[in-house]
Amino acid sequence: MNSIEALIKRLKGTALVSETDVRTQVAVPLLDLLGYPGPNRAEEFPIYGFEGRKPLQAKPADIVLFDSNGEDHPRPATSKSVPVRW
Repeated sequence: MNSIEALIKRLKGTALVSETDVRTQVAVPLLDLLGYPGPNRAEEFPIYGFEGRKPLQAKPADIVLFDSNGEDHPRPATSKSVPVRW
């Protein structure tokens, strides 16, 4: 696929029934067409939060774009890993 117009034509009449469908068939191809490099993208990336000093359970973001190749933004091995700090 080489244009946004071609993406729209391909999607016309397509049944998107889940968030995964939207991410894989719409968002990721659109980001590629807009020039965002794949290595700078993470899907289902864990985002950590805090309530006061208490760490909250990580929640995955559907898509996260970084301004580098991702090497300085490692995906934690488990949800119990130390939160990533930037």
